Amino acid sequence: MPLLLVMRSLGEKFYLLFLFFKLHFLQYLEKRWVRKEFPRFYPQYAALKKAYRHCNPYKMTEDPYGETPLKGLMEIAKAANLKKEDLWLELGCGRGKGLFFLHHWLSCKVIGIDRIPFFIQTAQQIGNQETIFRCEEMLSANLDEASVIYLYGTCLKDEEIAQLCDRFARLPSAVRLITVSYPLSDYDARFSTLREITISFPWGKTEVYLNSRVAL
Repeated sequence: MPLLLVMRSLGEKFYLLFLFFKLHFLQYLEKRWVRKEFPRFYPQYAALKKAYRHCNPYKMTEDPYGETPLKGLMEIAKAANLKKEDLWLELGCGRGKGLFFLHHWLSCKVIGIDRIPFFIQTAQQIGNQETIFRCEEMLSANLDEASVIYLYGTCLKDEEIAQLCDRFARLPSAVRLITVSYPLSDYDARFSTLREITISFPWGKTEVYLNSRVAL
């Protein structure tokens, strides 16, 4: 194998190793933060962690998987003016950790949509009647109940985002639409950006957008 290819291969392996240790360190810091700042939430947080002790969520799907750090989620929720009366719906909720946290923190109702059965079944076992999880494809999921929709869909295909935009455009204008990495206006002229904030994820900082329907 040419030396250049060997060096590139080693570089990729070291980078993946770096990300592995960085992720675990950030998870350790988050665990300490939850235990200190939200002690009543910690048992549920620990139960979720225990449920995945022998199964890595990052290896349970062929698509790239990631979670929004809880501190970042707090910033996003504040930017969206999330209240107890709201219903937060997350498309691609994964394990549901962020939904459990939002419900504990603000007592709002939450709905998580994901197509991985194990994610949904495990979350249903850990949650309660105010935390609803559905095993569905996000492109066909029922969005009618939501007052806030969160989409951490950085790896969605352009045509999938376009389909979601078309569905979002049919919702009441009061529904708050939050996207990570891109504004909906990049894909559909029916939307504009109300607010943009920078949030730190394990893989780096990125922009989170609060989107609005354009008045026609």
